[in-house]
Amino acid sequence: GTTSMSQSPTTNQGHVVLKNGAIVENAHTGIWVQRNDEDCTLVAGTGGGIVHATNSTIQNCYIGVEFAPYTWQSTSNVSYFKNTTFQFTQPINQGFILKSHAVLNKVAGIKFHGCRFTNELADDPSYTYLFSATKALGKGIDSYSSSFTVMPYCDAIPLVGQPCQGNLTISEFRGLNIGVYHTSSTGHTFRVHQADFEGNVTGIMSTGSAAGSAV
Repeated sequence: GTTSMSQSPTTNQGHVVLKNGAIVENAHTGIWVQRNDEDCTLVAGTGGGIVHATNSTIQNCYIGVEFAPYTWQSTSNVSYFKNTTFQFTQPINQGFILKSHAVLNKVAGIKFHGCRFTNELADDPSYTYLFSATKALGKGIDSYSSSFTVMPYCDAIPLVGQPCQGNLTISEFRGLNIGVYHTSSTGHTFRVHQADFEGNVTGIMSTGSAAGSAV
């Protein structure tokens, strides 16, 4: 991606599309929305990449997806995740355990519709030793000076102003240290609408000057 260009048209940016049961797994970072050079050094100004994920899974990654700063003319990022599962079911290489399923760093408007964020090991007595510190359970959405929405997913596009006429899937946060974490000193906020929180140490934690809403 490049921070000096719009996301419209999408051909301006790097574009990742997950669909039809796609799986990203067993990585330090499943999708890293920035670029490294040949020496693995981060290249400044390469945020702005687009991720469109539908009916897909990102699993057993230290970080599932991480967005680098992108603030093109204060417009919303067009990236979204629909009916996508973020899960952690086993320790990965070199003993890494979950840090965060989705990290948002200075981006606006990321959408999560009907997504599941879980740490399946939290309920498995075989792995109790890994979580002596509750923070090791990881976070679902980990947001810094960013805005985002968590909404249900409808598999049939409804008419404007009408309820879903198909199957409605709500988002889920389970077995995590913090389901949704948000901190901002830039006025960015968030919205969580119709989501289940179960077995987390903390469901939603918001700090800084911008509050969010949960319904």
